[in-house]
Amino acid sequence: MLEGKVLNALQSHLMQDDLVQVFCDEYARHMNAPRTAQNAALASRKAEAAKLAKEWENII
Repeated sequence: MLEGKVLNALQSHLMQDDLVQVFCDEYARHMNAPRTAQNAALASRKAEAAKLAKEWENII
C-alpha cells in the first residue's frame, strides 16, 4: 500500500515533464562547471607556456 502511494506521488508530482527538464538542465550546468573551469585553467597554462618559450628563444 505504501509503495503504491509513493509511486503515485512520484508519478503525479515529481515526474512532470517540465520539472524533469529543469532538473536535467540544472544537473548538466552543475556538472559542466568544473569542466569549464578546468578548460580555462588549461588554456591559461598553455598560453603562459607559449609566452615563456618565446621569451626563452629571445634570450638565446
